[in-house]
Amino acid sequence: NRNSQWVMIPASGCGEDWYYVKSVSCGKYIHVDGASNDNGAKLQIWEGFDYPQATWKVQQIRPHCYILINRKSGKKMNRHAGGTQNSTAIIQWDDAPSHPNIHFDIVTV
Repeated sequence: NRNSQWVMIPASGCGEDWYYVKSVSCGKYIHVDGASNDNGAKLQIWEGFDYPQATWKVQQIRPHCYILINRKSGKKMNRHAGGTQNSTAIIQWDDAPSHPNIHFDIVTV
């Protein structure tokens, strides 16, 4: 499903492991809403990518398991309240790297 496919684009000038995350289906990028630094700030898709709130450090913690850290806030992409059902909100939060809410699979399709 193209709605759940994303392209990781290296973020120029940010160093190794920093990326912009672009939707395959609409061509927009994942941003932190309002460039917030707050825990619980929602993530959204938005036009444009050359902003700290749209830049993500990708860290592998085990095979196929990654955490994504926002460049502006330093907070991690998070499944709100550990949700696994459809419509679970994606937010940013200060979780420890071992916390399962921040673990994401990244696979090549």
